[in-house]
Amino acid sequence: MREINKKINFNGFSLLGELLTQQFDKAGLGKKIAEYKAITAWENIAGKRLAGHTEAVDVKNKHLIVKVDSPILRNELTFLKPRLLEKLIKEAPESGVKDIIFR
Repeated sequence: MREINKKINFNGFSLLGELLTQQFDKAGLGKKIAEYKAITAWENIAGKRLAGHTEAVDVKNKHLIVKVDSPILRNELTFLKPRLLEKLIKEAPESGVKDIIFR
């Protein structure tokens, strides 16, 4: 069996995933899909307990916007921000998120 090379090519045919990625990028959707991954990864990053009181709603200017249901919790999250951001960058590096804003 032949190994799949770095261009993801098998007997002259690209794999469907690679073709879709290329088409999304051409259409300008690659960035939005990467940002969406950051939003959907929030529950896993924050954990169920925090995610139950927060909601990742958008990515703007490389900032993940997270709604928080309590001002007290919002304040506490500022102390957890470096660790949460580190997890986010590991989980969704292609999103380009550089900061988290709690609102």
